[in-house]
Amino acid sequence: MIRFRFTPSYADFVALNRLFGFRQSRSLIGTSILLLVAFIAEPFILYGLGHEDEGSVWRTYLTSLPVLILPALTNLLYIFNRVNVRRRWNAAEELRCDLEYEITHEGGRVRGESLEGFLQWKHLKQVIVKGGYIVLKTAQNQLYYFPETAVPDSKALLEFVRNHVPDSKRPFDWFWRNSTFLLAVIVVVIVTMFALFSSRSRVDL
Repeated sequence: MIRFRFTPSYADFVALNRLFGFRQSRSLIGTSILLLVAFIAEPFILYGLGHEDEGSVWRTYLTSLPVLILPALTNLLYIFNRVNVRRRWNAAEELRCDLEYEITHEGGRVRGESLEGFLQWKHLKQVIVKGGYIVLKTAQNQLYYFPETAVPDSKALLEFVRNHVPDSKRPFDWFWRNSTFLLAVIVVVIVTMFALFSSRSRVDL
């Protein structure tokens, strides 16, 4: 049996929401970043291609402002999400209470000041290990989470997980480790394609 206690902090709750919020909206965030990079790079690309007649840098930026609509909406969504996270944290006492976990071969028991429950392994849909946290996800999409550092023997706990929950791998590990490199490659490819298209259009003219 593995037993440990964990008192969630606001930083822990924010981290949980950031992990799952980014996972659900990573396409939107990635597209917004690419649009922002393209917006910033556009006048310099035009200048490099010899389009001096395109006007000043600021004029080019003004004509390209619609490109920033999606990045602006993404930022507003981020702000709204942070406000909503703070509101939920302040409103729900069970999110802030001290919890005691008992993990056995039969399942996991959670005790707190205002809650107590037992979860059999068969009711677990997925176990996610990411960002220094272990998240237990039920078939009803209920989440139990705690940092790996809160577990006395995290290796033993993960061994329990591997033996009882089929979907217990670290999701998208390769992607998260190489996300910066992949994003840089995507940006380079898009900017290169834009430059080639602009250059070809100029030749056709």
